[in-house]
Amino acid sequence: MGSVLFLIVAGLVTQASISSQLFTRQLIWAALALIVIFALPRLNLRAAFSYRWVILGIYLAVLALLIFTYLVAPAVRGHRSWISIGSFQLQPSEFMKAALIVLLSRFFALRHVSIAHWGTIAVSFAYFIIPTVFVLLQPDTGTALVIFAIWFGYLLVSGIPWRYILAFFLIFAVAGVFAWNFGLASYQKERIRGLFNPSYEPLGINYNVIQAKIAVGSAGFFGKGFEQGTQVQLGFLPAAATDFAFSAFTEEWGIFGALTLLAAFYS
Repeated sequence: MGSVLFLIVAGLVTQASISSQLFTRQLIWAALALIVIFALPRLNLRAAFSYRWVILGIYLAVLALLIFTYLVAPAVRGHRSWISIGSFQLQPSEFMKAALIVLLSRFFALRHVSIAHWGTIAVSFAYFIIPTVFVLLQPDTGTALVIFAIWFGYLLVSGIPWRYILAFFLIFAVAGVFAWNFGLASYQKERIRGLFNPSYEPLGINYNVIQAKIAVGSAGFFGKGFEQGTQVQLGFLPAAATDFAFSAFTEEWGIFGALTLLAAFYS
């Protein structure tokens, strides 16, 4: 709990340095999260999750919310990923990650003997692919890859034979070639090129990453201090409060703060 509380405080400090409005919103969510954290151990979740219909009901409810989001959510930067409730926003695909973890945990626990059967793998794949289709339609390829990693991670630790794993990798390789030539949009290909070539398009596709590196590299050991990060405060670091929050935190609290943050995640 100490690590969790530290991470929450670090996030709040970063938000407070960037925007008072974001800080207030994050503070409310942090308070709600702490209530849930301390309340859940007092509930008998094991008994509730022992019923298949409870877990399946959670999965289907989140799936319905995901479909609803795609149908009615307004497009923000070309993506239909968020549901707005007043000043708050919800991203149902994040809830799908948790729902899929709970569902697959029970699914594979009950079928550990028959895990090598193709029928078992096919059913688990169906649980994964249905929400993934709607996530890709938003479109949100990054979240789709995370959901895929959850499903494939369960296959790896469930005792599936290695020959099946190798077969899956061959299928993924073929699918990757097909996606590159026919499935990926031009901006997605540019991101992949930028990932493997950091000097590619420094004022274009790699601009955000380069600015993040400047923020981290200029921090020093103890950082520049609260609200003193030039990359953050002068607006050079894009999405400092969200995608590049780690870089924003490191610029103001230095390598010492970054290592402390990583240690909290590790513990």
